[in-house]
Amino acid sequence: MTTKPELVDDKPRCEICFAIMPCADHTNVEQWDGVTSNSISPTTILAGAHNADLEIVCIVGMKKDGTEYFASSHADAAESMFYLQRGIYKLNKVVDGEEVERARQDPSA
Repeated sequence: MTTKPELVDDKPRCEICFAIMPCADHTNVEQWDGVTSNSISPTTILAGAHNADLEIVCIVGMKKDGTEYFASSHADAAESMFYLQRGIYKLNKVVDGEEVERARQDPSA
């Protein structure tokens, strides 16, 4: 976890990277539900989640040393598991092409 550095000024800072605002890298990051073969940096994904005004979040990741990382903002483990399963379900639909086809037929949905 990134810790907030000590600040020597009172300037507004990006809540993700702590750069002086406006932070060009994180201010306008939005979630994109399309399919891509390019990896996206974890910081960009977290910025998109931060900007999405989420009520509950579950994070699963892999650290640089190869160990797993998990965190949830929700205290109920069963509900966290439910949200993770919903994410797996949605990812499977993307892999199976259902979401891609739906997006082609109705891009506004």
